[in-house]
Order: sequence, then C-alpha cells, then structure tokens
Amino acid sequence: MLGIKSSLGLSFYEWDSLELIRRIEIQPKNVYWSENGELVAICSEDSFYILRYNGDAVVTARENKSSDTITEDGIEDAFDVIGEIQEAVKTGLWLGDCFIYTNNVNRLNYFVGGEIVTIAHMDRYVVFGW
Repeated sequence: MLGIKSSLGLSFYEWDSLELIRRIEIQPKNVYWSENGELVAICSEDSFYILRYNGDAVVTARENKSSDTITEDGIEDAFDVIGEIQEAVKTGLWLGDCFIYTNNVNRLNYFVGGEIVTIAHMDRYVVFGW
C-alpha cells in the first residue's frame, strides 16, 4: 500500500496498480503501520486514529466494481475505525496488535483493544525505533 499526503488529506493506493483504496480527510503528522499490515495509527497534531485494514472488502469491491462500494473517496469498507483518541503522539511503534507511544507530557502509553494504559511517566523525550 502506498500512502500520499496532500492538501486534501491522506490517500492510500494499491502499490502495483496505483488504484485508489481510500482517501481520508485528515492531515497526518505520522503514519505507523503494524508489522502484519492490518492495523494503522494515523497521527495528527492533537489526536490519533487506529484503523484496521479490511483487505477482503477491498478484493470484493474490486471484483464487483459497484458504485455502492467504490466512491470518489475509494472503497468505503477498506478501513474500520478501531479508536479515535484526543491525544498527540510524539513517537510510536507497533508491537503485535499493541500501539506503544509517548505523548506530549512524556507518558509512555499503549493502546490495545480500544483501551489506553499508561506504562510509565518519563522525565525526558523518548524516541522509538533507533
């Protein structure tokens, strides 16, 4: 999957054919994909969204090519919203189905199953993935 940020928002395209999968009206600061490619965290300035990619719905919509399932913004059922959290993400990563992140007040949190749990209060900024 290819993600492109523009003034209209974030658009996801199928890598090989460059067909639009879904356009989302959000201006992301960062996008974090889980290793299995099923979950994505889209982080804006003051909130983040956890979405689940529905590959089966994409395949079905492409086979049927129905205007009910494919609109100008792409395939309606391509992503399911798992959570919308009003908190800024400074840095984050996926560990399985668990999104681990730090926020603006340097709390180390994780999001799993629709719930946020604070692991620790950090005294300085932490960067994941290095």
